[in-house]
Amino acid sequence: MNVFSSPIARHLSFFAGGSLFGAVAAVAIQPSSIQQFLSYLTAYAGFLYLMIALILAPANLLKGRPFGLSNKLRRNFGIWASVFAIAHVGAGLMVHFGGRWWLYFIQPVSENKLLPIRYDFFGAANYLGLIAIIVFCVLLAISNNASIKRFGPVRWKRIQQLSYPLLVITFVHGIIYQFLEQRLLIFILTLAVGFCAVLIFQVKGAITRSKTSSNGIASSPLK
Repeated sequence: MNVFSSPIARHLSFFAGGSLFGAVAAVAIQPSSIQQFLSYLTAYAGFLYLMIALILAPANLLKGRPFGLSNKLRRNFGIWASVFAIAHVGAGLMVHFGGRWWLYFIQPVSENKLLPIRYDFFGAANYLGLIAIIVFCVLLAISNNASIKRFGPVRWKRIQQLSYPLLVITFVHGIIYQFLEQRLLIFILTLAVGFCAVLIFQVKGAITRSKTSSNGIASSPLK
């Protein structure tokens, strides 16, 4: 019996794989606290899994084996991308200001700013992160067959396609923080290369789908 046929074992493997990758990235950045370590770990793990989830479908399409509306492997990567993203918010909000999370979004009263909201790069990154986590939660909530039946394939797919702007928002959020925390160029380039890889696969996949549709070849059935 294949151990990965068990849902528990399968999800544990996704958790372990993402945690290992994130831990390596976090150690390389040299965090100064356990909160920073967990924030980095979950951030890089979540972004990696989001990229993989968005690459899988076009990669298989280019091989001539297109996914259906929903695919178990892609769904699991998406689920764990969302889980790590949610964990990142919990850890990240504890890094600065001694746990006073609202200061990530509004200025301290002591600064007597005309506008209470943060409108600098730090604030912009956090508001982008807020938008991203809302989308992650929506995608996590619909990552099941019951949601497909409830919304119908067309409406469900439209909601699921929020993952495309989500990638952009998450990337910009991450890049801003790279500069704010003065990370080494290698980390910035790593994020940029990953982002560009997803774009390339998505564009190639779109071109292939367009050619397939024009040739009148039917898409694969629901999986």
